[in-house]
Amino acid sequence: MDANLREVPRICDKIARKEREGKTFFSFEYFPPKTEAGVENLYARIDRMASLEPLFCDITWGAGGSTANLTMDIATNIQKYQGLDCMMHLTCTNMAVGVTKEALKEAKEKGIHNILALRGDPPVGEEWKAAVDGFEHAIDLVKFIRQQYGDYFSITVAGYPEGHPDGYLADKISYEEELANLKAKVDAGADVIITQMFFDVDLFLKFVKKCRDAGIMVPIVPGILPLMSYNGFQKMTGFCKTAVPPELSEALEQVKGDDAAVKDLGIRYGVDMCRKILKSGLCPGIHFYTLNTENSVMAMVDALGFVSSTEAIRSLPFRKSTFDPRRTERVRPIYWANRFKSYLFRTTNWEKYPEIQWTNGAARMFLDPPKENILNNVDATPEAAKKLLEHYGELDSIAAVQAMFAKYYSKELANFPWCEKDGLYEQASLLKSQLLWMCKLGLLPINAQARANGIPSSDPVLGWGAKNGLVYQKAYVEFFAPKDQLEALIESAKEHPTVSISALSSQTDTIVPKTMDFATAATWGVFPNHEILQPWVLDPVSFKAWSDEAFGIWRSLAIHYGLGSTSSKTINRVADTYYLVSMLDNDYAQGDIFKVIAESIRN
Repeated sequence: MDANLREVPRICDKIARKEREGKTFFSFEYFPPKTEAGVENLYARIDRMASLEPLFCDITWGAGGSTANLTMDIATNIQKYQGLDCMMHLTCTNMAVGVTKEALKEAKEKGIHNILALRGDPPVGEEWKAAVDGFEHAIDLVKFIRQQYGDYFSITVAGYPEGHPDGYLADKISYEEELANLKAKVDAGADVIITQMFFDVDLFLKFVKKCRDAGIMVPIVPGILPLMSYNGFQKMTGFCKTAVPPELSEALEQVKGDDAAVKDLGIRYGVDMCRKILKSGLCPGIHFYTLNTENSVMAMVDALGFVSSTEAIRSLPFRKSTFDPRRTERVRPIYWANRFKSYLFRTTNWEKYPEIQWTNGAARMFLDPPKENILNNVDATPEAAKKLLEHYGELDSIAAVQAMFAKYYSKELANFPWCEKDGLYEQASLLKSQLLWMCKLGLLPINAQARANGIPSSDPVLGWGAKNGLVYQKAYVEFFAPKDQLEALIESAKEHPTVSISALSSQTDTIVPKTMDFATAATWGVFPNHEILQPWVLDPVSFKAWSDEAFGIWRSLAIHYGLGSTSSKTINRVADTYYLVSMLDNDYAQGDIFKVIAESIRN
């Protein structure tokens, strides 16, 4: 089970699969922000929205091609790191044929399989005109893509239920001529139609029926724009010459002075639109224009019941990349469970990724972690140091370091150096009291998972994979510990033969005690008519690569606090003298990994 069909790269094929299964889909559109901070915020937002498992997303191409490079970068990164297939907009505006050819070549090289072919808007304040040696209409672009790349790309084109603002709505051509032009784009090779925004559902449904009568049989996906603000609505509908039903106009006038009420109206009206459209049976799904915001769109997705709140929707415990070589990847070392972007980066050079099981040979050469990103995009500047101090406080003693870890697990800190996402990592919420207890003992946990014995794959917290399956997890905890506590723990574990311990210091690459020679499954699932999947494993080669990164985070943290500072000295002391400990209890039925830790303290 994979809600967005990551192993199917072309959007037209994804939609066809959903239609055959009788399942409704949804998708999101974003645009390139103007600042670096805006881009980072967008990635974080997409990451949160990707958890809803949209079928795909798309990223726009700025007016006049003004965001061409950024559009390409964002589309590539979404596929590589967010695990969504991304449809890249491509326009004719300011694009000579040679430039278009290079853009398509780069898109293919980067594993992008989906293009939204548009004529495009001119730069603000200018009239549209074709570039010298460029295309004049979207159909020319569609033909060119098909001629150059055959069926590699799924091509989507725009549909205008009310007419094109620069065509029928400008009295330049008839509505019938616009439909003929749309059919010509489909005949030239377009696979899908996504519409311009609209607010009159009856008008949209008439458009779909007219398309079918004209012989346009490809999927037609309605583009829905949530109403965000009164002024924004007036500007957008004016620019696009969008018809506004009287009931919406009247309701909007009554709340136009209350931004929250306007958004609430937008959600209710948008949900009603979607329900009416889906009830008609004429459309397979809904495409949301997010305007790079999430609250209204996610509220609509929730209200429409697109995502179950009682059943798991994940195909694996981690979100797979849609970077082509990784589409079938289904096994990873558990050490990077909370730093998946780093793992993706460090394994970029691999030619093949494990699909069924992990072997020592699977652990090829890991790249060094990206130094500029090891602290989750924190730059080594005085301003960054000030922010770290404000967030974590002075780390001028071992007790202060322990307190920092405890604050994270008690949710007093929004983020944590060993976790890429804000907030507690997923399984920490299930083990919060135990991890806080470890902090008080002087052990510094950075990763953990709870024991699970045959949990239904539909479980909303631990579940993943196909329906009617069973999920198993061995209890696992990873932490930094001083040498004396590690030695006590190793001694205690001798009385518990199901418990495996591996530890490394920053001063050596020798694992102690030597108990792990081969890869060991930490999580697996059993599903009807399917081989057993083992998505999380422990592996000695990978553990060594991960330990370099885990200790490197300490070093980077010390630098950010300022070399020579008391906090920096304390942090380096931890990095120099503590061990990174990986602890696994193979008794997934009745084991108690924290009991072993407790016994080591008593002894």
